[in-house]
Amino acid sequence: SDTKLPVISNIVTVSGTSTLKVGWMTNENTTGRVYYSATLPVLPNAANTVFIGSTASTKNHLVTIPNLTANTTYFLVIESTDTAGNVSTSATFAARTLVLPVTPDTTPPVISALSTSVGTSSMTVQWFSNEPASGRLFYSTSTPINTSSTNTSSFIENTSLSTNHSLTLSGLATSTVYYMAVQSADGSGNKAISTEFSVTTGT
Repeated sequence: SDTKLPVISNIVTVSGTSTLKVGWMTNENTTGRVYYSATLPVLPNAANTVFIGSTASTKNHLVTIPNLTANTTYFLVIESTDTAGNVSTSATFAARTLVLPVTPDTTPPVISALSTSVGTSSMTVQWFSNEPASGRLFYSTSTPINTSSTNTSSFIENTSLSTNHSLTLSGLATSTVYYMAVQSADGSGNKAISTEFSVTTGT
């Protein structure tokens, strides 16, 4: 009778974000199982050890382990059983799932609750953004304001990322109309600019 154990060789793994493909060869036709765990030890045939396998008897084996956690190391043991019931197990080996891809942020902040507090020679402009963002206040005594160029426009800014923005202009002329627009840029560089508005300083 056949008492020789199958020989397991040429083990390869291919990682996905939620799957591991495990391939191997045996020197005779066998069924195959892959036991796996995120912790050691991996004990084949233990009650709490999960596995996935195939009942097809072949020399070339490929098993896909589904529903895994991304960016996680898993420890694996291969088991192959020939037609006579002889069972071979591999040494424990490790494979790691891939990191989930980061979706680029292309959505600009949303500016809301814009308000002003006006004095004779100063004013404070406040607003909120729906995500942490910088704050910039463009201002001019003429309209329209060129918010596309910092070389031709006057502005003050706070580059710290926040959802609550407050910028104060000082040294303004009294009884003068100032045209303004606010801008917020998130950490990915997406910018939102308010519509232009005007404020008149006091006398």
